[in-house]
Amino acid sequence: MGDRRRCAGDRRPDRPRPLAHRAASRAGGGALMSAGAVVMMTAAILIVWGGLIAAVLRLRRHPDPE
Repeated sequence: MGDRRRCAGDRRPDRPRPLAHRAASRAGGGALMSAGAVVMMTAAILIVWGGLIAAVLRLRRHPDPE
């Protein structure tokens, strides 16, 4: 019973690889995200950046009084 340290290449063959490794090692590519996930991500990005742009434009037109 010694203290055996594992290195990155020392994996058991009976255990599956983590999902990140499986997705990154696909030879032919393939869909990593579903269409619904892409739509939701795009909507979230547009809402966040749109809100930022709207806030900047509003502050330029109506600056806060100090």
